[in-house]
Amino acid sequence: MFNYGALYADPLPIGGAGIPPTLLMQDMRHFLPDYLRQLYQTKSVRGLGDLRVQICESFQKSMFCVTTAAVKGLAPHPLDTNDLEEKLANRQYLTGWLNRILESQLIKVNNETQDQSAIKVKNCK
Repeated sequence: MFNYGALYADPLPIGGAGIPPTLLMQDMRHFLPDYLRQLYQTKSVRGLGDLRVQICESFQKSMFCVTTAAVKGLAPHPLDTNDLEEKLANRQYLTGWLNRILESQLIKVNNETQDQSAIKVKNCK
């Protein structure tokens, strides 16, 4: 079974030592076009101080878009079909993909983020 990609990545922060995405972001930083460097500088309150984090976010969004396009494109029938048998085949196909998300790190990371947000809110009161 295919278990690789953004959904299966370890939920480690960008910038930690020895994490391959860190090395990728470091390399991408060296070849960043001027227009992206300007965008990242004006988009963040830290300017270029968190450039690797911004590159990583863009990269992850791109990979999400590519993955979504691949999943949709590989559906057995057009997703907007009106044929009941084709809808059922698409449902079966998409159910398989949705079940794989349950095995990913995505739910764990989202739950941890929500827990941290709740703690921050509680500490502010």
